[in-house]
Amino acid sequence: MKFITFLLSILLVVFGLTNWQKVEKETLIKQSNFDLYDMVSENAYLDHQVEQWYSSLTDTQKLAQLIMPDVGSSFTVSDIKYLLKREVIGGFMILNKNITRKDVEKLKKATKTPLLVAMDAEPSLMAYRTNLEGIASSNSFKTPEDIRKNTKKIADYLEKLGVNVNFAPVYDNSSNTSVIGDRSFGILPIEILPRASVFVDYFKSRNIAPTAKHFPGHGEVTGDTHKHLQVLKG
Repeated sequence: MKFITFLLSILLVVFGLTNWQKVEKETLIKQSNFDLYDMVSENAYLDHQVEQWYSSLTDTQKLAQLIMPDVGSSFTVSDIKYLLKREVIGGFMILNKNITRKDVEKLKKATKTPLLVAMDAEPSLMAYRTNLEGIASSNSFKTPEDIRKNTKKIADYLEKLGVNVNFAPVYDNSSNTSVIGDRSFGILPIEILPRASVFVDYFKSRNIAPTAKHFPGHGEVTGDTHKHLQVLKG
């Protein structure tokens, strides 16, 4: 009797484990389509894919994911291609309006590892960073429709170029005129937050990752941190 009970217990465990694995596999398959919204939510398939991919990387490749040099200012396209072939960088940031889709595609082919291709595509910097015309400065937007209209133009440009990360928008206030100024959506948090959030939501809908900056805050300092050490008073 004890033997039969033991045998039944084993069968139940085996059956339960097999059934659980089957359910888990089916769940992963059903959740195979995901977007940027899944990056900040629970998604079993996405977690599985990321873990599987990350585990396949060497230590050098894992460290490379933390490094993103620029192309067009400090480094040429040839420089970046060389670094990608050595697998010592995880992507690059475009800082020159002369970089083309052809350049980006050439660099993507230099490595088998998926790349982060970024740009500082703030509305107020578009004339400086790109050849795109007609984009108003961030502080001139008054309505969500104004923001969406200009944001669509920027997203179209980045998508055509092959960019998948945008280091924008600016959530700082505009009181620091030496480096923020018209790059901000306003002076008060109550006006900055909803305006910047419209920008963020639109880029997420286009599967281009936006970036809320700057942390811990650039609007409250008095100078330019690109040139000198600044102090943020608490």
